This record gives sequence, structure tokens and C-alpha cells, in this order.
Amino acid sequence: MTNSCFHQVFDLQHWIQVFPLDRLRREAREFVVERHRTSPENYSDETDVERHVELMSPQGTTLVGPEDLAVVEQLRQELFAGKQIETAPTAVFVFAHGEPPDRRMTKLGGLPFRSADKAWPCDNRGQPLIFAGQLNFIDIPAAADPPLPADILLVFADLDDPFDARNLRFEWVEMDFTGPLIQQAPGHVLEALFGVMHKTWDVAALDEADVDQIEQYRRYWLLLELEGTKIAGCPSWIQGDETPDDDSLFIGSLGSISRAPDQRWPWVNAEKLIGDSGGDENWLMWGDMGCLYLFWNGREVLPVVQCY
Repeated sequence: MTNSCFHQVFDLQHWIQVFPLDRLRREAREFVVERHRTSPENYSDETDVERHVELMSPQGTTLVGPEDLAVVEQLRQELFAGKQIETAPTAVFVFAHGEPPDRRMTKLGGLPFRSADKAWPCDNRGQPLIFAGQLNFIDIPAAADPPLPADILLVFADLDDPFDARNLRFEWVEMDFTGPLIQQAPGHVLEALFGVMHKTWDVAALDEADVDQIEQYRRYWLLLELEGTKIAGCPSWIQGDETPDDDSLFIGSLGSISRAPDQRWPWVNAEKLIGDSGGDENWLMWGDMGCLYLFWNGREVLPVVQCY
């Protein structure tokens, strides 16, 4: 990690050295070849072997940790080399474990950057909502007209029923707030993760001549519009375009978190999982690995939740 602007910035070249595409592809083939040697009954022919190699090889994925982003950016470099594509600037986040060095940073779970004197948001039954996370736009000004009300957007939710917009609350907080901050949240608190920023791009338009080549990549759509926690760019729809209306601007998204128990470098600041067995029960989750998409119409935040 390096420090630049306000957020910590993802060191892409470092993580490409940790997770080079050639080595990952070689490891995938070696794994399948060994599996074929020890359990040949699982493969009817060489086509089955190659299909398994493809399944195990690097592919488009939702962005959570450093390997995800390093792999996706290498695949995109390979895929779009020499092509003329229309892009939209975006900033994506992969995560470090724990509370950030500055509570104002983009983060999921833990404690929000919020006044200790303010009443906690509750649902219609008076039960406290869960703090899902916050986006800080200070390093990535949104092209909103009129502009966003403040630099930090807090998101609270009922994660048992996230698809009902009435279960979501949004609060804007100024960067220069200096009052006492909340030190303990009521109700359930998600495991704290903070975002490490990577400025990049989404594909805004694509030449039809390139489509056939792109579709040869597994989960290729995740190489076009990046999926996860991000600011600006294009929404990476899971179930099809649900833009609220023509006057709304996509300002960002909060993605779900999932890590495998044996994940290498699950977090930017941790080579192994910290304080968790590998389950996702206390990480942010929208339905089944879904995503919260956020739009701004000049008056209010308009949410859309989709999942797989």
C-alpha cells in the first residue's frame, strides 16, 4: 500500500508480481493434471480435463481482495491490448482487515464516521439497522449536477430483507466534522474492513467485432464493468439494467464480501484470514453475493439491490 490523496492506494504492480497470470494458469493445469492422475475415473476424456483446467484458471470475478484485482487487471490488459474501447473512469476498492487509520475512509462494517450525539437509525419496528458501510468521494469527485450534499455517504440496512428500499437509510456527513464520534453501535456490528483504492475504468461501449473474442474468457462480463465496492463508472448489473430513471446518476456500489478459508492474501494487510474461520456470516452480504447500486437524482439517493 502507498499513501496518495486521502485513501490508501492499491499497488497494482506489486500484487501482479505476487499473483502473475502465467503462474496461476500453470498452477491450475498442474492441479488438474495431478487430479486426473490420481482420480482418472472423474474424467471421461481429454475434453473433460481441459474443461476442468478452464474452470480452475484465472477468470473474471467480483473484487474483494488483492488477488481478485490483480487477476482482473491482468486479464483486461491481455484482452483489450490494441483495441479501441470507450471507457468510463471509476475507482474500485479491495479491502484491508480492521478499522481504518482514519474513520472517514471508505469502509464496510465496523463503526461509521458519525456523531456520537445523533440517534441511531432504526427500522419501522424501532429495531436498529446495521451499518453496512460508507463511501468517501473525496478522491473521486462525482460528476453530479447538482453536486452531492457531502463527501461521505453512510449506508444502513436490514440485511435480512435488503431488497425493500424502505429498509435502507442514507446519511451524508461532511469530511470536516470534528465532534465526538460514536464508539459503540447498537445491535449487530459487521466485521470491519476498509477500502484500498484503485483508479481504473469500466468499458462504456464495445465494438461488436470484439465480442466473440471477449466471450472466450470465463465470466467475461466481470472484465467489462467491474463488480464490487466502487465509485463512479458503470454499474455491473447482476440481473439486468434497473437504472431508476433517466435523470439519475450512478455514483457507486457496495459489494458483498466472501473469502474462502484457504484464500491467499484475503485482505491487503493480511496473508491469512484474521479472526474468522472463513465463513461469510459476519461480512457484508446482500442476499446471495449481491450488490447495492446507488444512484443520485439531485435530491435523494436511489438504491437498487440485486443478487445471484
